[in-house]
Amino acid sequence: MKPIRATLCLLLLSALSYAQVQPEFEFQLGTTVTKIKWMQQTNTGSLVAATDLSLAGIDPKTKQITWEIKELGSASEDKFENIIGTPYFMIETAKSLGLGKPQTSIIEAETGKIIFNSNDADMKISGKRPLYHLGALLIEGTRNKRSFIALLDFNTGKERWSKDVGAAKTGLSALLNTRSIFTVPPMVDKNKNLVIVDKNNVICLNGNDGSDVWRKEFKEKVEDAMLTYDRSKLFVTYENRVDLLGTDNGTSAYGEKLLKLNGKCNGLAPYDKKSYIIKHSEGVNIIDAETGELRWKKESSLDNINDIRLTGYGILAINNEEKATKFYLINNEGKKVWKFELSSPAVIIEPTEKGILYFTESRANLVEYEKGKELWKRDIKIRKRPAFGFDDERNRLLVYSDDKLNAFSLADGNMTVLTEALPLKDYDEDKELATIEVRKSGYFINSLQNTSLVDFDGKVIFNHNYKEAGLSKGVRALMKGAAVAATIYSGAKTLQSVRMRPATDKDGNLVNEIYVDENTSTYRSAQVGGDVANGLFAMANKRWTATKATKDALFILTKFESGVNGLVKIDKDSGKDLVNIPFGDKDPAYIVDEAENKLYVVIKDKFIQGYDLNANK
Repeated sequence: MKPIRATLCLLLLSALSYAQVQPEFEFQLGTTVTKIKWMQQTNTGSLVAATDLSLAGIDPKTKQITWEIKELGSASEDKFENIIGTPYFMIETAKSLGLGKPQTSIIEAETGKIIFNSNDADMKISGKRPLYHLGALLIEGTRNKRSFIALLDFNTGKERWSKDVGAAKTGLSALLNTRSIFTVPPMVDKNKNLVIVDKNNVICLNGNDGSDVWRKEFKEKVEDAMLTYDRSKLFVTYENRVDLLGTDNGTSAYGEKLLKLNGKCNGLAPYDKKSYIIKHSEGVNIIDAETGELRWKKESSLDNINDIRLTGYGILAINNEEKATKFYLINNEGKKVWKFELSSPAVIIEPTEKGILYFTESRANLVEYEKGKELWKRDIKIRKRPAFGFDDERNRLLVYSDDKLNAFSLADGNMTVLTEALPLKDYDEDKELATIEVRKSGYFINSLQNTSLVDFDGKVIFNHNYKEAGLSKGVRALMKGAAVAATIYSGAKTLQSVRMRPATDKDGNLVNEIYVDENTSTYRSAQVGGDVANGLFAMANKRWTATKATKDALFILTKFESGVNGLVKIDKDSGKDLVNIPFGDKDPAYIVDEAENKLYVVIKDKFIQGYDLNANK
């Protein structure tokens, strides 16, 4: 072990109490020629590291390299993805030095066994989807200008079946459709069969062997489809028509007399245990999930509705576009009560007991239910890019902007300035975005180099700054781009229609599940922003900015008083520095394993170090 520097020893005498730890193991994986490019952790806890020549698996418990795959040396970190709920991860790589035909591999984390490779299967992967009802992973792709799907069994890791599902898309649609070969994501019905919507066809496949259960062809291209709550029926929409198919045999509930809407359908959203809201270009209606009948024969003529909110006063129908937003209150008889217009797109629209709270990028206000008028005489001006948080227990929307923390009550719509002044040193909204987390004693706010805690009444408990380790200008430019993307991403969850809906578990018991309406234009635009944020912002957080949040602690890369760079582990509730880890690298790639309370760091692109963070206990 290296001796603790004298200057660091003096820090131990300061008011902030922490422990300095040294690595419990270190080994060399890279060389001067073959550097470690990145490191990730799998669902099983093992580590995966990529060098210029190979992809390696590391067991942190034995501190040994357990497997190595040389042909995957050009694997890209942004193409690494753990498959949730499985011991597998997916990685994409090219044949040599980043050139050649990309290939996608699915690998068992502990053994390094490649259970699927797109080149071996002669398939270009378009998307993958875990199907937990089937205990399998659905792979979608193309082969010889044909669309193929394959089902990989979670238990065995073997292909259960594969199937040709028709001619592959070509031209611009093929370039734009990089996530799935289907317009509508595949679904699993109550019989554990796979329901696929492909152009004009709806196909039901046996989940065990992939054989056809039934097929139904429509005259028009099917734009959207959704299973009913019990997964026994399937709503299908195209143009202004709606059909309801039984999943047992594909029989239509309407026959030749299809349900026709006044406008083109924009998707469905849950309403209650027995019905859905249909959003379309002329308004909204409610459809019965059992009979398929519409509740209102005559609808109010509205602009193109692509999002909804449910309130105690009726349905809030929203038309959120790129440059403007309109929303309407529809009463229980389907009639328009009022219309409200914004000259800019909404970032947040949330019903409260007192009114509709909305945010744009520059202002906020509250719209009352009776006449659709703004309750606040003056808008809340937003001068700098805001950071948002939610306090579910107190029903508050939290907004940090312009060195202030404000709370908006979703019960009565009132705004409270919790802190008039909460400056975060060197915090720049153009380069980063602060996060707000609800803790047991208040709101924990942090940026790249700051931590603070404000209690629920607005008293500042602590506000600490950590000296920057010295990041390059190029990295700062990347961070700025990431911050822009993160702004879009931060509003994504409130742009969606996210609701609880009744469903049944595998044993038939009634449970609530989260439903996300993926058919809204606002959701889709947010997903585009989210894709960018997931790439750039993840890079900014995990490597370049070297901040990593866990449940109760935060890790920040900083420069200590001695001049040495390292990580400091900070307790979110007390603000105290718990662990001090000097290693001198400005741009460390590192992973915090909260389950094991371990830290794994790549140093100088050659060495992997492991730290036991229990040393401070």
